[in-house]
Amino acid sequence: MRLDHRRVRLPANPGARLRRALVRRPWLYWVLVIAVAAVTGSIAYESVRAVEAERQTWGSTTTVHVAMRRLSPGDPLDGATAPRDVPMAVMPEDAMNAVPDGAVARHDIGPGEMLSAYDITGGEGSRGLVPDGWRTVAIVEPIPTGAPTGATVAVAADGAVLAADAIMVGLQGDAVLIAVPEADAPAVAAAAVESRAALLVGP
Repeated sequence: MRLDHRRVRLPANPGARLRRALVRRPWLYWVLVIAVAAVTGSIAYESVRAVEAERQTWGSTTTVHVAMRRLSPGDPLDGATAPRDVPMAVMPEDAMNAVPDGAVARHDIGPGEMLSAYDITGGEGSRGLVPDGWRTVAIVEPIPTGAPTGATVAVAADGAVLAADAIMVGLQGDAVLIAVPEADAPAVAAAAVESRAALLVGP
């Protein structure tokens, strides 16, 4: 039986190769030390900056308006809000630091709730609830539905829905004022004049 005397090449040890390279080129050691220190320092600096930014957010305050009582859609905000200083970390997006004259509540707002641009709409009382490009139609309900101001209702006539997403914006005499998209306004108005229009209120 003959033995194979060929030299067997063992897998290179990366650690050993690195040590040999550092022995032959000592300057590589300092390059690695400086690189590791730079990366570590950068990470530490960013961590400190993040902590400081968070501390500044909670330490800094800003003025926002809050509701002093419960508000329903269409309620005027004049005299119903007050400025309060709050930490910037809890300030809602588009927070209101001032309330425009004649502004009304867009939807239900609880007492103490901070106001944002989403919570309010323009003046002219409850008619400020009418979206841009919509029209207001007066409808006399044969049987009142009792839909509150700001509620989303549907307008139907002769078994068909004329406006699926109308908005109850107020009262005028015996009629309710309903905001509807401009494209639906002629059909809704015609049904209202002929006393064929009815409101459909969801649960």
